[in-house]
Amino acid sequence: MNAKKILFAIIVFSLCLFAVSCSAAEPPENLTADGNVISWSAVEGAEAYIVYIGEETALTKNAFYEITDLYGDLSISVTAVVNGVETGKATIKVTVKQQLPAPTGVERQGNEIVWQPVKNAQYYVVSVDGVEYRVQTNSYTLREGQKGEVKVLAAGSSDGLIKSSDYSAAIRLLPALSTPADITCADGVIYWAEVENADGYRITINGDAFYSAQNRFDVKYSYAGEVSFTIYATASSGDYLNSSTAQKTLYVEKYTLTAPENLRVTDNVLYFDAVFGATGYDIYINGSLAASTENTYYALTGDVWNVKVVATSQNAYSSPMSQAFVGSATEISTLAQLKAIASDGFYRLVSDIELTEDWVPVAFSGVFEGNGHTISGINISTYNGGAGFFASLENATVTNLDLIGTLAVETSEYAPAAGALAGSAINSEISGCTAEFRVFTASKNGVGTVGGLIGYAQNANVSNCAFEGTVCADNTHIGGLIGKLSGSTAAACVNRSSAKGTVISTGGEQSFVGGFVGMFTDSYMTVSACMTDCVVIGCSYVGGFVGYFGTGKIENCLTKGEVTAKSEDIQHLGGFVGRLEGYNARVTYSVSLCEVTTEYEGEYIYAGAFAGKTVGGSYATVFDNCYFDKTACGLDRIGNYPVGKGDGIESKTQDELKNAATFSSFDSSIWDISEGNLPSLR
Repeated sequence: MNAKKILFAIIVFSLCLFAVSCSAAEPPENLTADGNVISWSAVEGAEAYIVYIGEETALTKNAFYEITDLYGDLSISVTAVVNGVETGKATIKVTVKQQLPAPTGVERQGNEIVWQPVKNAQYYVVSVDGVEYRVQTNSYTLREGQKGEVKVLAAGSSDGLIKSSDYSAAIRLLPALSTPADITCADGVIYWAEVENADGYRITINGDAFYSAQNRFDVKYSYAGEVSFTIYATASSGDYLNSSTAQKTLYVEKYTLTAPENLRVTDNVLYFDAVFGATGYDIYINGSLAASTENTYYALTGDVWNVKVVATSQNAYSSPMSQAFVGSATEISTLAQLKAIASDGFYRLVSDIELTEDWVPVAFSGVFEGNGHTISGINISTYNGGAGFFASLENATVTNLDLIGTLAVETSEYAPAAGALAGSAINSEISGCTAEFRVFTASKNGVGTVGGLIGYAQNANVSNCAFEGTVCADNTHIGGLIGKLSGSTAAACVNRSSAKGTVISTGGEQSFVGGFVGMFTDSYMTVSACMTDCVVIGCSYVGGFVGYFGTGKIENCLTKGEVTAKSEDIQHLGGFVGRLEGYNARVTYSVSLCEVTTEYEGEYIYAGAFAGKTVGGSYATVFDNCYFDKTACGLDRIGNYPVGKGDGIESKTQDELKNAATFSSFDSSIWDISEGNLPSLR
């Protein structure tokens, strides 16, 4: 028994106790029914009336009663309570009909329309844009494409005893945005197809939530390996609903952090600029690891003369070592002081120096800070374990040094190495160095390595360096900046560097020649944001950027100029790559504007506008987002079509290359893309 019935029983029982010795008065008169309202004539002196409807009872002080929940053929009796005494009963038999109320709480929940249930409703009618649908429960599943207004009524009984309700207030059925599609990850950026009418995107990566206003999200350095990616499009205009959620597992490549820059010491505290994506830094002092920290500063103690910093992260390869901060360098301002440098000292050039005698190369493993000064009048004709201003650099740092001169060496040393700055650079850091040079070499004993700046590099990081001039060599791997990149055992990078001028190789089939690097077989090496503008002439393996590419990575690089091969028998000739050997070599976001010419045709002549000869098959991606100027070069993209792998290389006219939309996926911090101009590097 519910609380209402209990209260009513108590009241009736109390009245009856009061009336035990009294005789019953006359029952109410004129008992009538009008719809679901029962009324009677008021009884003089009545304190209340008791209404009996079947097993239900109700107490009222009025001479009428409205039946709300019951319907059908009903027997209804009414008594009055006068002076605490219940009168006799007046009885009437009536047929009561019920009017159902309109449903309330109509709303959309995902793909469902729901509302509050209506008591005694036999079923419901859902009107969607004027079309009615009958449902038994208080929910309706929307069909694809349904839109317009939605309203709901509660249906009564077929015998008419329960009347159907009016329709509920209408709600507007908004269309949902399209679910994001074509989700991919390339070069550390997750892309998806733009959703029309979306104002943004909510994404999660391995459970971490983000918002993006564009249809791309940069995860470079933040995530690596397989990641769980979910996304839905959002709309705040009130005209659309958010889209459904798309989910995809993506593979994010692991990248190498950039080296920390701007090392400086104030009050014996080392400071340096933060590296994007880094979560920590290793501090090396005098060649040894001194500390690991999450901060961009470190308190120094004792006598510090050589400090370097490496950026670290779990989701990226550690950076190359930074340029060294040299606490106590020996200053050089004269030729005599320059000639007196030791192989492992620490030096700072404080004035320009013009040489007046031939320079004998020296092996160097210290720190040489050029300080923006120039050494000119250099003439090198001696091979001293290497040919260059430095015969070799090993565990060395050279910064901000400008060189002007000539190198002309012929040697019988086995596999010689020569370059304006250094014959070889191993485990070294080179930045901000330029050479305006003429380099002429000939190897009489094995294939040598010759570069405009460096002959051979291994575990070396080169940044913001440039060569301008002529490089001419016989029987060597030859490159406008570096002759050969090979053999690194840790992540290394050649970054934001350039070569301009003429690169000529003579000799046999093994004399690989490239406008930037002759031979590139270094799995740990990345060449990034580099440019050549050279006339490149070689024998067999000739490329505007690299002659022979076996392993490694090239990204965001540009070639301009002319490329020619002279062999009548074998040619692997390309505007960007002469020969690409295997699937561990990759070229991305790069452009060739080179003219490519050859006078010969034959079974082993492979000449392409972008690549001469490439691997075949479909095992992996070799090229991605690469373009060439078909106005300047009418050859196919690769020389060994259709056997070779040319996916990811596209031909464009000069007009198309001047269209900024062509390069919408390129990194604007590296590339200068402006409408009406050919692409260039910043």
